[in-house]
Amino acid sequence: MSIMQASLTENFLPRVLPAFALVLSLGLFAGTCSTGNPGTVFSPSDPGEGGGGGGGGAREDGPSAAPAAGSLLIAGVPQLEAVAPLDKAKDIDIHAPIVLWFTESLRADTITAASLILRPLANPEFPVTTQSTWLAGGRCLVLQPLANLSLGTEFELVATDDITDLDGERLKIPSNGRLARFTTGTAIAGTPPVVLGSFPPAGSTDIPNDTSVIVAFSKAMDFTGITDAVSITNVDGSTAGDYDLSADLANRHAGNRVFEFPHQSDADDLGARMRLRVKTTVTDAEFVPQSLSAEFTATWDSLAFGRPSSIAFDPAAFGGFAPAVNLTNQDAFPVRVTLPISVLASDSVSLLVHEDADSPFLSDTLPAGGGVLDFSLDLTDGGDAVFGSSSDLILAGFVERGGVRTTVQTFRDAEDLESVVSHDLVRPLLFNYGPPVGQFGSQFVTDLPRFRPYGRASEPIAQIDSSFPPTVLAKSRTMPEPPSTNFFVGPFFDPLVVTEGPLLFDILLTDLAGNEASLASPGSVAFRGFIGMTPLGASDDVRVVAFDRDSLTLMSGATVHIEDLGGGNEDSGTTGSDGSFTFTGRAGAQTVTVQLTDFESVSVVGFNATEISIPLIFVGRAVAALGPQVSGLTSGDLTVSSNLLVDSAGGVDFDAQQTYAIESIFTGVDARLNRLGWYSAFHDVEAFNAPDRYYRFFGFDDRVILEPNIGSTLVPPVLPMVESTNQMASSTDYIYPLSVTPGVGYGALVDSNTLVGTVIPGMPGFIGLGAGSVDLPGGAINGDAELELSLHDRAVTEGASASTVQVQVYVADGSGNEGLARTDAALAITPGTVAITLPDVPTDGVWGSTGAYPFTHDFTNTLGGSGGFYRLTIEDTAATPNRWHLWVAASVSAAGSLQVDLPTLKDSAGGAVGTPPLEILPGGAWSAYVEAFSMGLGFFENGFFFTELERDSSGWSRSAVGGTLDF
Repeated sequence: MSIMQASLTENFLPRVLPAFALVLSLGLFAGTCSTGNPGTVFSPSDPGEGGGGGGGGAREDGPSAAPAAGSLLIAGVPQLEAVAPLDKAKDIDIHAPIVLWFTESLRADTITAASLILRPLANPEFPVTTQSTWLAGGRCLVLQPLANLSLGTEFELVATDDITDLDGERLKIPSNGRLARFTTGTAIAGTPPVVLGSFPPAGSTDIPNDTSVIVAFSKAMDFTGITDAVSITNVDGSTAGDYDLSADLANRHAGNRVFEFPHQSDADDLGARMRLRVKTTVTDAEFVPQSLSAEFTATWDSLAFGRPSSIAFDPAAFGGFAPAVNLTNQDAFPVRVTLPISVLASDSVSLLVHEDADSPFLSDTLPAGGGVLDFSLDLTDGGDAVFGSSSDLILAGFVERGGVRTTVQTFRDAEDLESVVSHDLVRPLLFNYGPPVGQFGSQFVTDLPRFRPYGRASEPIAQIDSSFPPTVLAKSRTMPEPPSTNFFVGPFFDPLVVTEGPLLFDILLTDLAGNEASLASPGSVAFRGFIGMTPLGASDDVRVVAFDRDSLTLMSGATVHIEDLGGGNEDSGTTGSDGSFTFTGRAGAQTVTVQLTDFESVSVVGFNATEISIPLIFVGRAVAALGPQVSGLTSGDLTVSSNLLVDSAGGVDFDAQQTYAIESIFTGVDARLNRLGWYSAFHDVEAFNAPDRYYRFFGFDDRVILEPNIGSTLVPPVLPMVESTNQMASSTDYIYPLSVTPGVGYGALVDSNTLVGTVIPGMPGFIGLGAGSVDLPGGAINGDAELELSLHDRAVTEGASASTVQVQVYVADGSGNEGLARTDAALAITPGTVAITLPDVPTDGVWGSTGAYPFTHDFTNTLGGSGGFYRLTIEDTAATPNRWHLWVAASVSAAGSLQVDLPTLKDSAGGAVGTPPLEILPGGAWSAYVEAFSMGLGFFENGFFFTELERDSSGWSRSAVGGTLDF
């Protein structure tokens, strides 16, 4: 391998060739003009006849630039090979373009107002302003004057050796700098068009077969006749050359004066005599069209071998990571070059590596051999690091035989677009976990039974390896697609215990280039929001922790009251800096109440555990109002489903669906902050028993799993809508027929729907995987739900069940009662009927008395002693905060009606009744509603998380707001 000193242009203009347009605003010159070449002076009194090689002594090479696909790099200095109009041509149309063909590709940014000038010979101080277009990989330059040239005037094209090729070598020019001259005709219009010239130049040899054929006309032409008038023939094969003759917009230049005909297949027209023919059937575009004055032909010989078919990589060499230079492979970076069959074993193949910035570059050359070459590049060659530690590299290669080269092939991505390779020698760093975050950077905090560490790193992460406990149970997660941010999500773990922690784990991050972090980062996980596993003994301590439900921050200064279930043995305390207070000497079922300024009060009634962690709800709940970014559709309603949706009060949206009108940019969906998200959407969900399917288009946010919205930084879901894979005629794939039985207590329904979904370990809420509808009076089969299998597959990669889904039915009546039921169903192409019974409504009851506080309240018992919890929410619009939530265990319930004694909130045992969380002065009024969370088999009132009640309940119902208690 050799090191070639070069520097790359910062904006890298050659990479946008061909069809790159640059306006050259040429400056004004008076008298003589220095060109930057000490031996050349442009003098209006010296017409010159050319000759020489540029006087004044040799100058050092300039900076180099990386080639684009189709560029040609030859050994030696570049030269002007042909020009149109021809040098010393007469009667050139004043509309004519000027076209230059060079022996190799040039650096576009070295063509400036000072290095290339078109000017009238008699008045050189008035140069012509032109627009420039590059073709043929930077070998062909088209200059179009922005105004008609002067009649009957001799023009000259002069240049300096500031113009360089891609290697930085300077253009060979005559000593007087003149490249060509021509004289315009005397007619403004009415002269027939002619072909000024074609490229490759007539009579040229060894022309790479991927080179476009270019034809320059003296006037603007009627492009509709070009295809029929132009032919390019492989003379040796007596066949049409493999060129695109369509003359579409992308291949018309200089105001339809220059036409480009790209070669299509690298495998065709090798080593052949090629002939261009332009017939006189084509006309110009003047008001009175005129035909081409004379037929034009030109021949040239193509190169007998082709450029590399591809520059790519063996994926196995990168262990599943995207091909990139990293700390492990920088001294032996593997690149695979595939060659066409036209290449001989004795040919040589050169591979060039450039940085996309000013820098030296590397090259390596190998004999062609058997058609597939595996290069092993030492990118540290030369002592100091040649490339920046965090940069992009451009890979280019060509084939050479007997000193003759093909054009360049470059590394291309899966969409066949020129691409770069990351050169990344920087190891990733873990910045923080969350949000929500712990009390210090290495602590992850969660309110879910399974933890899934996520957070931010110093750069985008491709793979997360973690173990819990450290070095014991190891798991790995690959980010499902190249992330656009530095946010990462790790694998999930099940601690199998319910505890505050902290529990230790470790995590090792690997960036997109395959660089591992220096060491695995030690971490710890702390848990919030649970009732502990250990029941109280005869005389035990009870540790109560208070925290913010949204931020998971531990709350100090909260007042905590405790009493035996039903009253007695009262005590109180205040949480410290760790958010906790511990009561001693407790036994049996307990009731605890937490009060804190600006937070809604909470009581847990009838728990029996030594540890309880209670979520508090901030009065001004933070909600993200998101506007989904929808593509693929422009109208209609989307049924948007997300595990983060919240209702109007900021609570969990049990429906898990909201309607979003695509046409309205002001209508959004409301979601929680600070949690991992999954968004799916279904377009215009049909009513039950519709003749067609239940939705035709679906979309979901591919950034699995979507990073949390934090504070003012909102991360809206991006929903590219595509046609459902289930949309096939007469197909019933993955359509679940439902037999839904309504519960007791519902009036006339005003809303109902179905959703197919699942849960993903380490994420809150229910994940929507398909939609449907229900019509309860509809008979035995009164609903359907359609599963989108591709969504299910994505959920499975994140840890969801592979063999089952959950079917959810939701209803609401006109009085405000709501209900929901979920049941597991086997994954099946043609599933059987799924039976679902909606839970009864736990109707809000009456207040036990209107006397002084404390007193009782009752409501309908719908859990009937089975596993689960109620949440009684008392509201008082006269108070701030105005809600008091009481969690009531199902074991407390009695037959028929359940009576709850409100906590006495005494400051001390035997003392006076304390102040309740809501207003009890005259003029106050309390109302209430109650929710029932029915849990499945295996649920215990000890050792569970409150989030499980909302996420995993098999049935949920909520009563309408009941009557008031006036004071």
